[in-house]
Amino acid sequence: MVERYKGFLLVLISSIGFGTLGLWGKMAYQLGMTPLEVLFLRYALAAVILWIVAFIHYRAQIKISPLNISRFFVQGGLFYALPSIGYFYALRYLPVSIATILFFLHPIYTFFVTSTLLKQKISGFKWVALLMTIVGIMLLIGINPKGLSLNMTGVYLMLMAGVGYAVYTLSNQIMAVECNGFIAAMYNITFCAMTMAVFLVGNGTGFQFVLDLTFAKVGIVLGMSVFGTIVGIMLLIQGIRVIGAAEASVYTVFEPLSATLLAAIFLGERLGIVQLAGVVCVIAGVSIIQMDRRFKRQSIMVVHD
Repeated sequence: MVERYKGFLLVLISSIGFGTLGLWGKMAYQLGMTPLEVLFLRYALAAVILWIVAFIHYRAQIKISPLNISRFFVQGGLFYALPSIGYFYALRYLPVSIATILFFLHPIYTFFVTSTLLKQKISGFKWVALLMTIVGIMLLIGINPKGLSLNMTGVYLMLMAGVGYAVYTLSNQIMAVECNGFIAAMYNITFCAMTMAVFLVGNGTGFQFVLDLTFAKVGIVLGMSVFGTIVGIMLLIQGIRVIGAAEASVYTVFEPLSATLLAAIFLGERLGIVQLAGVVCVIAGVSIIQMDRRFKRQSIMVVHD
C-alpha cells in the first residue's frame, strides 16, 4: 500500500510539472518562436542540466549497456519526441483547453492496449474511475459541444500525440531498464533533444534562431526545461515503475487540472461552478483508484537508487 501511495505522489508531481507546458508554449509563440525551436531548446537545456548533475552525483551509473542505450533511444528519441512535436504543433491551431481534452484521451488508449496486448485485467472500478476523470476534465475545461468549431489539423495532431504518448507510457513498463530513474530520464531527454535537432536540420531552418534569443525567451525555455521536462519525465518514469502504466495513466489527469489552476493564478482566469464540478469528478475518480482493493500490483522492474 505504501508503494501505491508513493507511485501516486510521483505521478501527481510529474503531472503538475507537465501542466505548466501549455503556458510556456503559448508564451513562447507570442515571442515569435516556432514549435521545433521551443522543443529543441527545452530538451537540449534539460539534457545539459541532467548530465551535469549526473557527473556530480551519479557518475558511476552513467555507463550503461548498448542494449539499454537502444531502449532509451526508442523511448526518448521516438516514443516521447514524436508526441511532443504533435502536441506543440497542435497548440498553434487549438485553444489550450480543447487541446488538453483531446490529448488526455490517452488513458483510454493505454487502458485498451494494457487489457488486450498485455493480457491485464482492468476492474470495473477502474473503468468507472476513468469515465469520471474524463467527464471531470470536460467539465473543468468547460467544453461546449454545441456549435464547437475546431481546426481539424490541430485535432488530428493532438489525437496522434495522445496515441503516441500512450505508447511511450507503455514502453516504460515493457522495456523497463534496470537503472536509476535519474539516469533513465537523462538518456530519454538526451535522445529527445537529438530528434528535435534532426528535424530542425531536416526542415532547413537550422540553429540560426539561437542568435536571436532574448532574456524573455531564455526564461521561458528554462522554466519549460526544469518544471515541464526534468521534473515531469523523471518522476513519471519512477511512478510507472512503481504502480504500472494503467494506474499511472489515470493519475495523470492532474495535468489538465493543474494547468487550469495555473491559468487561473497567472492569467486571472476564474473557475466557474461547472469547472468546480469537474474538479470534484477528477478527485473522485482518483480516489476510486486508490480505494480499489482488487488492484493487483503489476510485475515491473523496480528502480535501483
